[in-house]
Amino acid sequence: MGRTAKDQAAIVTTTMDRRRFLALSTMAGAGLTVASSLSWPATKAFARSRPRTPSRPLFGAYCRPTGSQSWEDALASLETEAGRTMSITRHYYRWDEAVPDDFARSAAAGGRVPFVSIHAFTKKGVYIPWAEIAAGVHDDQLKTWATSLQSWGVKGYLNFHHEPENDLACGTGPDFTAAFAHVQSVFDAQGVTNFTWGVSLMASTLKGGHGGADQWLPDPSLYRVLIVDGYNRFPSDAASSHWRSFGEIFKTAHEQAQARGKHLLIGEYGTVEQTAGGYRNGSPTAKAQWLADAAATMKTWPEVVGAIYSHTTAVYGGQVMDYWADSSAPSLTAFTDCGHDTFFS
Repeated sequence: MGRTAKDQAAIVTTTMDRRRFLALSTMAGAGLTVASSLSWPATKAFARSRPRTPSRPLFGAYCRPTGSQSWEDALASLETEAGRTMSITRHYYRWDEAVPDDFARSAAAGGRVPFVSIHAFTKKGVYIPWAEIAAGVHDDQLKTWATSLQSWGVKGYLNFHHEPENDLACGTGPDFTAAFAHVQSVFDAQGVTNFTWGVSLMASTLKGGHGGADQWLPDPSLYRVLIVDGYNRFPSDAASSHWRSFGEIFKTAHEQAQARGKHLLIGEYGTVEQTAGGYRNGSPTAKAQWLADAAATMKTWPEVVGAIYSHTTAVYGGQVMDYWADSSAPSLTAFTDCGHDTFFS
């Protein structure tokens, strides 16, 4: 349970800011339910229709490898600790990477539902202008990915450039929405009917930050799922004024999904321990309660189709944020209990 001192030192040394802790490696999240038990229609209008959704929300976790672990090892490790296979895996790709990669293929072969995000920047940090993508300059690359995803044959979720509001080097909100529409049109033309389209924004954007949701959301006919990322960083984040519940973080996202007639996927969520950094007023069981409360909140939100916990560490505002599901015995127990709740698949 937890990280060894050696593992933690290695992670902190190589960890980047929160925006890049997922995107700048060949990445994935973790989860499992037999894909054939879920129902998605095989039509080009899949993203625009009201597809049948899993009868229960998918329970997943992004698992960052530690030490000499592979992505497969990291996934298997948490699944062993939690006593279950997860339901959804998250796969982040940069512009110059193969989509899907070997890990995504092996995860899906085990029945897990893949959630694929493709980003307009390279492994070396070169940004691809969204305006160029919208203009068709990069259609050959898009067609290659689309053909690969279509021939893969599995059903899952698909997103172009998660958290675009964090990558203004690619362009403006209107540039992004135009690029999103063009990418989808190319994928449709290549016969990609096996993935549901979603748009992934930060919880703060849906609350009005970064110009607000309308600045970044494409035409509503182009996506079926609103995807949102959010974290409770108190007390690790010096700028955070208080301990924020799952409900406080995602309430507005839920309301936005309701108002727009969209399903809601919690693409990234996590919390630090309330005792982080030696915070004297923190409770050693607060994180466990936070996780239990998160599950209870989701039970009241019928729009939720899945939730992916960030089993990892990150740096935000220069501070290390440890979100590990097994950061303490009570936290792991709570995470495990949530995973075994029959509300989730």
